[in-house]
Amino acid sequence: MLTEALAGSAARGSSASEDAALGNTLLSDEKELREHRHVIASIERRLAPLGLQLDHANRPGLKRLANVQHLHTPVSAVLPAGVRLLDVLARLHPTPAVGGTPRAAACAQIRELEGFPAGTIRRTGGLDRSPRRRGVLRRDTLCAHRRSPGARLRRRRIVAGSVPEREFAETELKFKALLDALLG
Repeated sequence: MLTEALAGSAARGSSASEDAALGNTLLSDEKELREHRHVIASIERRLAPLGLQLDHANRPGLKRLANVQHLHTPVSAVLPAGVRLLDVLARLHPTPAVGGTPRAAACAQIRELEGFPAGTIRRTGGLDRSPRRRGVLRRDTLCAHRRSPGARLRRRRIVAGSVPEREFAETELKFKALLDALLG
């Protein structure tokens, strides 16, 4: 089994040197590293009851996408006999980076404030997932949604050092990828 922790984000640079500088700043940003460690700890805590022995690096690397780079830690484990991949997914989703923490209270608040869930996996095997940025196709119209920055900021303040304006800019940066894909 292979999953990954993605938490902590920065823009991409317009040149190789600017991109490297932004990445290096991200790799040394205590608030972003704390947020990332929180996601790793959640993965470890949620998978421990399944008996998985997780393997991951102590420090994150970078995962560079078209317009954003994330702190990234691959996490691997061998599934013990009797443990299904769906069991793992049900315990992992949503991580604190998506659903906040404590998970039950944060997800309830997300549903109340934003009108759609952070995501759940039903025991019967179905996946109810509603990402922060999504497109919903209805006949010949595509509606692009992003979670309300205000609601996201209220739950993201759990990480010491969060600055609302910076969190809003991060939300906008990530949403830009969906808009760019839709608008060309």
